[in-house]
Amino acid sequence: MKPKCLDFPVYETSNHINNKKQLAIKRLKLKERNTYLTQNMSALVTTITP
Repeated sequence: MKPKCLDFPVYETSNHINNKKQLAIKRLKLKERNTYLTQNMSALVTTITP
């Protein structure tokens, strides 16, 4: 049983790694946006509620 990464050429692995990086970055940005949105929503709610 040999490791899977040897089954396909190097450029594909680097592509795969880059895709993973981009996915991670996207996820981070989404997370940041979500926290930003939730913070703003809670601020709105606190201003609306007497």
